[in-house]
Amino acid sequence: MSHTRAALTAPHASRRRIDRSRFPRSWWMVMGGMVAAVLVMYVHTVIQEAHLNRMKKDIDALREMSIKDRMHLEMVRNPQVIDKKAVLIGMRQPQEVVYVKKPLVVKPPVTGLLPPRRPLIQEGY
Repeated sequence: MSHTRAALTAPHASRRRIDRSRFPRSWWMVMGGMVAAVLVMYVHTVIQEAHLNRMKKDIDALREMSIKDRMHLEMVRNPQVIDKKAVLIGMRQPQEVVYVKKPLVVKPPVTGLLPPRRPLIQEGY
C-alpha cells in the first residue's frame, strides 16, 4: 500500500506549483469585458429611465390640457352661454316663426371650369 501511495503522490510532487494569486491574462480580459458590458447596460438603463420620466411628464401635461379643453368645450356648448354671447353681439331671438313661401334658389357662379349641372329630376320622358 505504501508503494501505491508513493506512486500517487509522486507525480503531484514533481509538478511545478502554479501561483494561484496570479490569474491568466485572458481571465482579466474577459472580466474587464464583462465589467464594461455591465457598465454600458447600466448607463443605457439610466438613459431610458430618464427618457421615460420625461415622457410621463408630457403625458400628464397632455392629460391636464385635455381635461381643461373638455371643460372649455362643455362651457362653449352650453345653450345659456351661447345665448349670452349672442345678446352681447346684438343678436336676439325672433318673436315669431317666419315661413318662406318660395324656396330660395341660389345659383353658383359660373367659373367655366366645369360643365353646367343637370337637374337631378327631369320633367317629361
